[in-house]
Amino acid sequence: MRVKTTQEQTFADSFINIPNSQLDIINKVIDWEVIAKDLSHIKVDYSAVSLFKALLIGTWHNLMHLNSKR
Repeated sequence: MRVKTTQEQTFADSFINIPNSQLDIINKVIDWEVIAKDLSHIKVDYSAVSLFKALLIGTWHNLMHLNSKR
């Protein structure tokens, strides 16, 4: 997580790219264009890649309780 500061950036800081979140890191690691090609046959109202990303986040954070016993 990036810490906010009121200090101005130095010359060296301009060469360093600190991601704002883990999602920024994942966005650089995964080649979304390849996934977009694989999902191009799916016809939905929203972007298939956006829906795929939502499913990934839900899976990673255990948000899907299909077999939950309440």
